[in-house]
Amino acid sequence: MASCVVFLCGFMGSGKTYYSNLLKSNDSSLCWKFIDLDQRIAETHSVSSQKLGELIQDKGWDWFRALEKEFIEELMNQTATESNKNLVCSLGGGSLNQEVIDKIKAISNTWLVWLDVPFEQAYKRIKGGQNRPLVLQKSETELRTLFEQRLELYRQAHLSLTQEKLKILNTPDKLLFALTAQN
Repeated sequence: MASCVVFLCGFMGSGKTYYSNLLKSNDSSLCWKFIDLDQRIAETHSVSSQKLGELIQDKGWDWFRALEKEFIEELMNQTATESNKNLVCSLGGGSLNQEVIDKIKAISNTWLVWLDVPFEQAYKRIKGGQNRPLVLQKSETELRTLFEQRLELYRQAHLSLTQEKLKILNTPDKLLFALTAQN
């Protein structure tokens, strides 16, 4: 059986980590591997997820985006060679670019799923967040502009899950079914 790889994308506060954790809590998830890209980068650099923001402020966004790209490419290479493990990977809100999207779409049984949350909902979840450097550095207006700039990339996903759809897919089994129905 071929593996199925699902990359969850969306703006900060869209629920990527939440839904990945929801899926992990399910018995059906035993044959799945779950990776949160931000958490993986934090672990690689021996910091907690909460301290990742400080590391980004220290080393810069170019350093962080290069690491994201490196880890995504590593996951895609593993996907191409390993056929026995299903994977859900929560991407960072800004980790997508056209090159990454094209590579994801070129691999069979690999799906890009956009958690399509309106800016107002995402902002409500992230405002005041001390471990999100962009929230600390940018105003609400600047974050809205960034959100709108990223929409073009997010809209290229194989599947869009709006808040209405996510409310219906409120159990791990239903969510796994929706994610793998693309297969």
